[in-house]
Amino acid sequence: MQQSYDKATEYYSKALYSDAERELLKLSKAMPSNYDVFFKLGNIYVRTGQLQAAERMYQRCIDIDPNQPKGWYNMSLLRVKQALYLAEEGASRSAKTEPKFATGFTQLKDGLMSTLREQ
Repeated sequence: MQQSYDKATEYYSKALYSDAERELLKLSKAMPSNYDVFFKLGNIYVRTGQLQAAERMYQRCIDIDPNQPKGWYNMSLLRVKQALYLAEEGASRSAKTEPKFATGFTQLKDGLMSTLREQ
């Protein structure tokens, strides 16, 4: 197990996400309560644009150890990313038909971005 985890960590550190994911998915079956395995999977999914999968992994982390702040923090950042995407999509879709909404979406997006920059 440790060798497989070390291999996954090496792949992860080199941004070889599909290789790291493959190893971590094997480990997740063998060690279904290992926080770090699910946390790394969540990070991989965020970095590869698989936001729903990332949400499932961070939720799994929270379920495993609700007192560990990393899962909560990354879930929060993920939700902000999702909100940014929704605001951008809403602004784009409402620009021609509902300009007030487009402005509101743009202000929401700008406020979220401003908050992220302060972190």
